[in-house]
Amino acid sequence: MSVKTIQILFIVTGITLVVFLWITKGKFNVNQYIRDIRSGYAGKIVDIYEAKTMILKIQINESDEYKEEGMLSNKLLSLAHVGDSIFKIPNENYVIIKNARGECHQVPFLYISSKIRNSRYWPKDWKDKWLESSY
Repeated sequence: MSVKTIQILFIVTGITLVVFLWITKGKFNVNQYIRDIRSGYAGKIVDIYEAKTMILKIQINESDEYKEEGMLSNKLLSLAHVGDSIFKIPNENYVIIKNARGECHQVPFLYISSKIRNSRYWPKDWKDKWLESSY
């Protein structure tokens, strides 16, 4: 193979990769939201920290497993404290936070941007659900 042929193959491969990533970029992000909304668990908040966005580190009850959740709703972030119990309701974008005084609050779980909500990969039956999560 000549150098020119190798250069052309390299350019075509690069363009193909860029087009593939451009077409599928939204799908992976939306799929993460869908997985998080469908999941359910109970745990305790063991840490709150910032890494581009605020993150809750949650120890799942009766295990050594931890979850780190980001892109959370402002309401959840305003109520969450280290030591609080958190219950993720399966197939809903809500959690229940129980604080040290025993007070429980049901609040939106994830912040859902209009970009996510209007994605062609977002489930059609969820388009008008949890609107309070899209402030």
